[in-house]
Amino acid sequence: MISARVAVTLLLVSASAHADSKAWTVGKQVIPAGAQVVGGVNAATLRTSKLYETLMPMVWMQASEAKAQLDLIKQDCGIDVLAAIDSIAFGIDANQSGVVVVALKGTTRKDLEACAHKRAKADNKTLTIAAEGKLTKYTGIADKPMFLDWLANDVVAIATTVDDKDASLKLLGGGVTGDKALKGPLARVSMTATMWGVYNKAEDIGTADAPAHMSLAYGSANLANGNVDANVHLALADAKEASGEVVSLNKQIDQMKKGGPPPALAGVIKTLALKSDKNEVTATASLPQDDVFGLIGAAMRK
Repeated sequence: MISARVAVTLLLVSASAHADSKAWTVGKQVIPAGAQVVGGVNAATLRTSKLYETLMPMVWMQASEAKAQLDLIKQDCGIDVLAAIDSIAFGIDANQSGVVVVALKGTTRKDLEACAHKRAKADNKTLTIAAEGKLTKYTGIADKPMFLDWLANDVVAIATTVDDKDASLKLLGGGVTGDKALKGPLARVSMTATMWGVYNKAEDIGTADAPAHMSLAYGSANLANGNVDANVHLALADAKEASGEVVSLNKQIDQMKKGGPPPALAGVIKTLALKSDKNEVTATASLPQDDVFGLIGAAMRK
């Protein structure tokens, strides 16, 4: 059976806007090929959810320094950075290298650079901004220079090697839409979702009686009316393996129902529906956002 970590990753990296996000529409040109995880988030929809309200305090506990900086930006410049994010798209490889694209709404590059000058002055530093080919070099914000790629006045691409010009240029070279392994799932995944994602890693799943090999997975989920409506696809070797995996999983689910599923899985098991189509297994489920917290906790303990 697919691991809990993968399931939760797909559940969370997936939910509903009305068109492809601005971050993905503009940013896909620079997201590199070879990514293990490609995904996107519609921040406006996510921010209105209970899931966001509950998880953000947990995030800030692990990132108190970042929160302090964001608070200072809001205090000194009147810019609420998190509220200004329209959408996010990203592609990250197995070594945690890649690109994150952030699209803004109501805030522009000019606004942020003016604030950066103000914040640098408050810290007795001098901010310098210079063009470095397609990149913009910022000196005086951090201990090392930062190289960003502004794709539009309100869309910026940031490589994980933000302080290394050459490495950033290499990562920002694009290619994700032409990646043979990712092209199919990227065409099929619902990019109109609040969150969506493709997990490009082969894994052995199933049981000894019904072995199966997953080549990749992709999914999306909608956050609406207090529920998470998830839709996850697993690509297996062939149609026979996919139909066999559905039979095997349904048997496991029936056993769980009879014996009483773990509390964290109860909500998922109740609404989970499985079917096979060619070489894919599709799983759909709808559960209250409150149930997601237990699922996350269970996955993180694995």
